[in-house]
Amino acid sequence: MTRYFTGEPCKHGHVAERLTSGATCVVCHNQMNANDRATNSERIKQYQATYYANPENKARHKHWMAEYYKDNSEAYAERNKRWRAAYPEKNRALTRKWRRNNREKYLRLRAQWRDENREELNAKAAERRRLNPEAQKEARAKYNKTAKGRAKDRAYRKLRDARKLKATPPWLTEEHRQQIKDIYEQAVLAERLTNVKHHVDHIEPLKGKDCGGLHVPWNLQILTASENATKAIAQSGISTGRSCRLHARTLAKLQE
Repeated sequence: MTRYFTGEPCKHGHVAERLTSGATCVVCHNQMNANDRATNSERIKQYQATYYANPENKARHKHWMAEYYKDNSEAYAERNKRWRAAYPEKNRALTRKWRRNNREKYLRLRAQWRDENREELNAKAAERRRLNPEAQKEARAKYNKTAKGRAKDRAYRKLRDARKLKATPPWLTEEHRQQIKDIYEQAVLAERLTNVKHHVDHIEPLKGKDCGGLHVPWNLQILTASENATKAIAQSGISTGRSCRLHARTLAKLQE
C-alpha cells in the first residue's frame, strides 16, 4: 500500500489521500512536483536526456509505461478524450503528422476498421444522402474540383472502364485499390507541378488484339500525354503473339 486516507485536512486544507512514505498530502505532493518542474525545467531535461541515453534505462521505462498504461487504460482514454475536446486543432495536426509518418499502418488500420463497420458506414451515408440531397450534391461537386477529387474520379472511371473490359481481377484487395488511387493522385500532382498533361498508362494495354493486360497497380505507370501517344503508336505494331506472351507473364506474376 502506497497511500492511505484519514479524512482529515492537511495543513494546507486539502482533504485527500496521503503517501505512506512521508504522510504527505497527494495534492501538496503534486503541486510541489509541478513547481519543481517549472523552476528547474532545464536541469530536469538534462537529467532525462542523460538517463534515457542508457538503452537499459530506456527499455526499463518503456516496459514500465506499457504496464502502467495497461493497468490504467480507462483513465488514459478519458484523459485523451478531454484533451482532444480542449485542443481540436492540435489534435488534427498531430493526427495528420502521424498518418504521414505511418502511412502503411494507417491504411491497413483504416481498411480493417471499414471492413468491420461496413454496414454501419453504408447506413449512415445513405441517411445523410436522404436527409441532405442538395448538400451532398454540392459537397461532391466541390470535392471533384480538388486535385484529390479529380484523381479519385479518374481512378473510378478507369475502374469502371476496366470492369467493362473484364480487366479488373476480383481478388484485388483494398490495399491494391488504394495503390491504384495513389498512382492517379501522383499523376495529378505531377501535372500541377510541371503544368504538363500526364496520363496513368497501362504498361500492358487493357485492350489487345486477342488478350490484354490487367487493371492492377503493377501494370500502371505515369507518362506525359505526348509519351503516352508515342507509346500507343509504337505498340500498334506489336504482334498478337508478343502481346499474349506479355499477358501470360503478368498472369504468372499475379499468381505467385
